[in-house]
Amino acid sequence: MAHPECRRGSAPLPKRETRQHQLAVVILLGLLGSGSPALAQENPATAEARVHFDRAVDLFESGDARGALAEFERAYQLTGRASVLYNIGASYQALHDYPRAIDALRRYVASTEGRSTPQRDLAMRALSQMEPLVAHLRVVREPADATVLLDGRALESDRATVGPGAHVLTASAPGRESRQVEVTVVSGDEREVTLALALLTPTPPVVAQPTLPAPVVAANRRLFWSMVVTGGALALGASITGIVAIETQRDYASHRVGDPDVRDLASRGRALSWTADLLGVGALAAGATALVLGLRFPSRSGAPTARAFVAPTAGGAALTAFGSF
Repeated sequence: MAHPECRRGSAPLPKRETRQHQLAVVILLGLLGSGSPALAQENPATAEARVHFDRAVDLFESGDARGALAEFERAYQLTGRASVLYNIGASYQALHDYPRAIDALRRYVASTEGRSTPQRDLAMRALSQMEPLVAHLRVVREPADATVLLDGRALESDRATVGPGAHVLTASAPGRESRQVEVTVVSGDEREVTLALALLTPTPPVVAQPTLPAPVVAANRRLFWSMVVTGGALALGASITGIVAIETQRDYASHRVGDPDVRDLASRGRALSWTADLLGVGALAAGATALVLGLRFPSRSGAPTARAFVAPTAGGAALTAFGSF
């Protein structure tokens, strides 16, 4: 038989062998029970809370514990009735969220201190059944002011009570790398998790390269390639002249002293040697100019880059420059 104050009876307890730890919703109406229309008019918050409470009972009895939880919590915000705390605990237990179920039932038991009711006894029994099912985490933060989220909710202290299964801890702090750790626990576990956050490596500032005006880039490109072509032509001329000078020196060495052609060959050999040297110097100068142009103006600004090396030739050594865009 229902309690005289109750508009609705208590939901029946589930069978012990199938849902041993499941609480039934107990309707402790008080202000949430059926009252006179005048009372509802005098207290709009109570009338609204009664609507949410009745919806919650219907949802719970139909198996929608999550929907019932939302309605019960809204009713509790409006009235603060201890009976709603009991039903919030029952909803959390139906969702297998044992830590929050324990918290709600402990608050219910504390708010009904000194009373002896069947509902309070049932809450105490449920607490004794659920408390062994949870695990306890101790979180060590490095640095100590790091923000830690447990399954997406802020963890205010360094200790947390969680249900069996996998849980995600996420830590972050200014100037530190964020870290995420997954911890799997079973009932009765006592675990310590250290979340040490490494310092962020400072990123060097990116210095933007100046962009040259298009006319300057075009002029530099033309000058660069003219120096490359000039240097190459001079190097080729120095090589040919050097070969001719060597042949002339060989002819000079093959003639006897007093031969009328000896003087002519000596004069021609000296001239060819001087010419090869001058051409080589010109090739070096042109190559050096192209190299400076290529190194002074980076390729990403539109100017060419250059590489150079010294190669031996018949008349000595010539600097050869290569450019690329």
